[in-house]
Amino acid sequence: MVKEYGKMNQIQIVQLKLQAALPGAILTLDRPKHGTGVWFLDVEFHDRSISIQWRPKLGFGITTADSSRAYGEGPDEAYPDADTTIMRSIQLLRGEAIQDIAVAGDSLTITQVRERLLISQKDIASRLSMSQAAISQLENNLARSQIDTLQKLVSAIGAKLEIRIVFRDRGSVLLKTS
Repeated sequence: MVKEYGKMNQIQIVQLKLQAALPGAILTLDRPKHGTGVWFLDVEFHDRSISIQWRPKLGFGITTADSSRAYGEGPDEAYPDADTTIMRSIQLLRGEAIQDIAVAGDSLTITQVRERLLISQKDIASRLSMSQAAISQLENNLARSQIDTLQKLVSAIGAKLEIRIVFRDRGSVLLKTS
């Protein structure tokens, strides 16, 4: 039997499915003040709690109550779709540990890192007192010529250039430069 979700958005569907999968869970949905804002779903189950955030164009993020991340640093984990978010939420509420932002061996662009953290270009621009267009240009042209030249130089000496983003509390991710 297929359920029809009508006019429900993705976070409302997550709420409905988590309530069905976790009887006794307490779920609180916070709507954004503006139509394009961030939705939050707080879930308490036995002695564990998580907060799920949803940005319609960026996906889902999950933060646990015992997270060491500061407010505004993004979620502990990020997922592109509702089903993966539901499965991972259930795992976390049943006691599994938080994962690093990147899977071992991942190589990500700065755009992919920002998106996994569910941070918009507009958010970054505001933090840096820059325009969103300037952030887009930085992401798309990440000092391309300088990095390419440096890669050639390093290659010429028989080595490989790696640029890493190192998080205070969640490991690191290799930055894609090409």
